[in-house]
Amino acid sequence: MKLLNEAITREGELMGRIADSTIKGFMYQFNLSLNEILKSTNEIVKIEGIIEDIDRINEENITAIQCKYHEEVEKFQ
Repeated sequence: MKLLNEAITREGELMGRIADSTIKGFMYQFNLSLNEILKSTNEIVKIEGIIEDIDRINEENITAIQCKYHEEVEKFQ
């Protein structure tokens, strides 16, 4: 994580890393996906499913889960 927060140099200028929240979003989706797989019993769990980011399918229902990671919650209320 230290590398994500360090500045990089390009053409003599310091530029901040802007990929931090994107990478955190991927990590959030990965962790949520893994959690859904581990807690499933008699379901099919599709990652990057047909409907949403995670689809849980059993004989009776389809549950579609969309993953969104927001760095600052106050901005999205």
